[in-house]
Amino acid sequence: MTNAIGTVIFDMDGTLVDSQPAALGGTIEALSRFGVQVTATNLREVFGGGAWKLVGHFLERDLGFDRARDLLEDAV
Repeated sequence: MTNAIGTVIFDMDGTLVDSQPAALGGTIEALSRFGVQVTATNLREVFGGGAWKLVGHFLERDLGFDRARDLLEDAV
């Protein structure tokens, strides 16, 4: 008896499951831990450019460039 895999399904981010609400919610929660308040509408305006760009945008907006840079460098 073989245990061959007959079918593999890939969800290309939104094809089968809409993952955007979870991604937005997680981003809102993570940013709030740094004192950055955003809404899902705010995030949708810059969503899709990559996580670093999105997070950097709001950190810089609320905390200033130097503090945002320091936080992002510490995260890497």
